[in-house]
Order: sequence, then structure tokens, then C-alpha cells
Amino acid sequence: MTDSRPRHHGLTIEEYAVLSARLAEGMPRADLLAERGLSEDQWNAATFAWMNAMAADVRANGVEATLPQTFSDAFTVAQSALRPIPELTPEEWATLQYRAETSDREQAFAERGLRLADYLRLVRHWSSALANDENLADRWRHAFDAVRSRA
Repeated sequence: MTDSRPRHHGLTIEEYAVLSARLAEGMPRADLLAERGLSEDQWNAATFAWMNAMAADVRANGVEATLPQTFSDAFTVAQSALRPIPELTPEEWATLQYRAETSDREQAFAERGLRLADYLRLVRHWSSALANDENLADRWRHAFDAVRSRA
């Protein structure tokens, strides 16, 4: 049985997402491309092709588009497998989130030993956690309001 999924420069959307996640986690680009037998030009062409394919899917299908969600799901799974979600209480998350959105993001990240990829992982985690746990959401809201009122 052959794999009939679309490919750009030999990469399915899922494979492209996994490589993108590994790059976002700071893995050396040259090593990743060599591992897949891709040149820089091929990677750039694959990126261009997949970005255009996802955009075309959204233009054609609106909220029913599947390629961006397939990419996002595969990216999230790959990224989560590479590094755990940093452990924070709802109060710590509220403080970090407020600082990241209103002041020196880099300093706020550095103080916790975080990178942008960690922050994005935290955003995904806390968005889900707060939507599904009313007690956590109340703690976060109280803490966020307290941080905002002190500013």
C-alpha cells in the first residue's frame, strides 16, 4: 500500500510539522536538514509550498480547512515530546503572562529560564486547562487581576 498523502519536497504536512517543531526547539537546522537529506533550498521550497497550501485551504474552506489543524496538531505533539511543559501554578502563569504581554518579555522569560517555544507551549497548556477547570480559572483570574492592579 502506498502513502497517497500530499508531499512537498518529500515531506507530508505531518513530517513538515515535526521538523518545524524541532527547529522551534532550537535543534540545529543543518543537522535536521542533513538527517532528512534536504538542502536549505529544498527546505525553503517545502516551507513556501506548505504555507501556500495551508493558506489556499483556508481561502477555499474557511473554518472547515483541515491542513492548518493537521499541521498544528502534529507540531504540538512533536514539540510536547521534545520538552515538557514548564510547571507553573495558575498564579505564576498569570504573572508571567501579564509581564510577557505588557513589559519586557525577554526578561520575564529569562528569569524563569524559558524561551519563546516554552511560552507558546504554556499558552496552549493553560488555554486548555483554564477552559476545562473552573477552579483553576478562578485562581488565574484573581491572580491576573491582582498583578494588573499593582502595575
